[in-house]
Amino acid sequence: MSGHSKWAKVKHQKAITDARKGKNFSKLAKMISVAAREGGSGDPATNAKLRIAVEKAHDLNMPADNIDRALKRGTGEDKNAAHIEEILLEAYGPGGVPLLVKVMTANRNRALAEIRHILADHGGKLGESGSVRWMFDLKGVVRLAAGAACDEACELALIDAGAEDLREDDGALVVVTTADKLEAVKKAVATKNIEVAESELEWLAKTPQTVDPALSTRLRQFSEALDESDDVAKVYYAA
Repeated sequence: MSGHSKWAKVKHQKAITDARKGKNFSKLAKMISVAAREGGSGDPATNAKLRIAVEKAHDLNMPADNIDRALKRGTGEDKNAAHIEEILLEAYGPGGVPLLVKVMTANRNRALAEIRHILADHGGKLGESGSVRWMFDLKGVVRLAAGAACDEACELALIDAGAEDLREDDGALVVVTTADKLEAVKKAVATKNIEVAESELEWLAKTPQTVDPALSTRLRQFSEALDESDDVAKVYYAA
């Protein structure tokens, strides 16, 4: 398996965990609601997408009442709650870097207007449908806890479970697999008594682009601006 890190500090794809706690909870609540509705079940045991969202909420110490309200909104039990929809936008950021923006919002028009404004402020623009997504694959990603190691026996167990790659990203090991093998790989990690920092489905660039230092600064500022939006859940860069 290979090991590499591409523009890790800028594109680490942790828009939720990098934001303030209140904003974290708001974004996580949307993730839970969408997962509960789209998965057809409010039970994390039978809804993989919901299980990932609820685990993330627990990791960030989101209050149980907040999780319960988000679940009821997603399942429709809360009849007065606003409908949250998930949108995957294709765009180009500073320097023409291709990216995907995962949006979760109760107001599509407001969210699109805000993101267009952020893009324009940083020299970017929205792309046409299909213009960017082909550069990415939806993958299962398991990030190991900082300092965790994976020896040859560990790697073989991960390969048997369906792992495609083992990478180093920002000083931590990251296991990449197909979307349908995410849970199997996560269980394989657990059998080796290795702590998992987080696991989720992510859009990963097929061929990551190299970014020069000058552009990295602009991209960092752009990423921070997107993170400030309540409607932006994740940003995936082809770099």
